Amino acid sequence: MRDTNTFPRILIGLKSFLRFAAPAASIGIASAFSFAFAFFSDSKDLVKKLKSSDPEIRRGAAKELGSLGPDAADAVPALAAALKDQDKFVRRFAAQSLAKVGESAKSAREPLGALLKNPNEAREVQEAAAQALAVAGKPAVGVLADAVKNNNLPSSVRTRAADSLGQIGKDAADAVPALTDALRAQEVRLNAASALGKIGPDAKPAVEKMQEMYDKKGERDRPFKAALKDAINKINKGTAADTTKKKADTKKKKS
Repeated sequence: MRDTNTFPRILIGLKSFLRFAAPAASIGIASAFSFAFAFFSDSKDLVKKLKSSDPEIRRGAAKELGSLGPDAADAVPALAAALKDQDKFVRRFAAQSLAKVGESAKSAREPLGALLKNPNEAREVQEAAAQALAVAGKPAVGVLADAVKNNNLPSSVRTRAADSLGQIGKDAADAVPALTDALRAQEVRLNAASALGKIGPDAKPAVEKMQEMYDKKGERDRPFKAALKDAINKINKGTAADTTKKKADTKKKKS
């Protein structure tokens, strides 16, 4: 019987291969062919490998699924299940791949959040989970805000959580209090300031604190001061734009 899935699989593989063909070509024809063979593996084959008893095979499959990007959307349930794998490298690669899959991976929010809440989880796994949670949008704001506030988490995990809140943008408004408090944490504050700026006008309650820190005598952390200034400008500019729009809308209604 003719395999009707062959042509779609070839298209997916070709799309993924072309994404990496240029860098492969720069190191020779043999490397180009190795890229081709790697990316012609479709998501179904890789999902099967995720169930292998060999951790090396599971690691490779979890990592390669990320190379397919959005084309690996059908593998999200398997990657979500892999977040509970006994091997920390499988968990890490699965989280990283979910981030690369994008919006289709938002259904993995709960297992990703569980990794952040687990006090015994490896740092690098939690970093990957915090980054991946950005794709879940507003529903992930609570767990990311809790991570930013959690002093028991490594600073690198907290900064990744702050970055994800910034990536979510205005939908992360509920995290403003947590990010404002994080301005006092030396290793997290720059990322927190940046995230507040990306949230925009809804971060207005943080402006007074940020201005106070910017004006503080003796503050010599230039990158932090630059981040504060940029965030304040973005928030104020956005607030002014919203005010102008509201006035225009009110004027239209009256006329």
